[in-house]
Amino acid sequence: MSEFELDLETFVIFPIFALGTSVSLGLIEAASIPVVDLGETLLSTGNIDWTIGRVMSVLALAAVVINRDEPLDFDAWGIIEAWTVYVTIGLIVAPPFFPALESTLASTPAALAAFIVQGIGFSLVTYIN
Repeated sequence: MSEFELDLETFVIFPIFALGTSVSLGLIEAASIPVVDLGETLLSTGNIDWTIGRVMSVLALAAVVINRDEPLDFDAWGIIEAWTVYVTIGLIVAPPFFPALESTLASTPAALAAFIVQGIGFSLVTYIN
């Protein structure tokens, strides 16, 4: 991966991220893929139901973070990188912690806005590298 450009890995990993996120936000049906139900809960911790879709999104973001030109060194991260990762993961797992956010994201316009913000965050993590 090169700094300040979107790499081939991004175009391979982003569809996985987008599919998991769109299912988690309710933009597409969890059972839209006949092989697996992306809404199936793998693990429940506190108020978070770790569905297959959420796990896919977090793992795709982790793959982009790990696949960097430089060794993975969180101390060397800039504030923009750290904040982008934090907010992107926060939007994936936070709705159960904030009931108002969960009910807001249940409506399509808010879910679409959250999807766009998450997609931009994913792209920024790759772009900044």
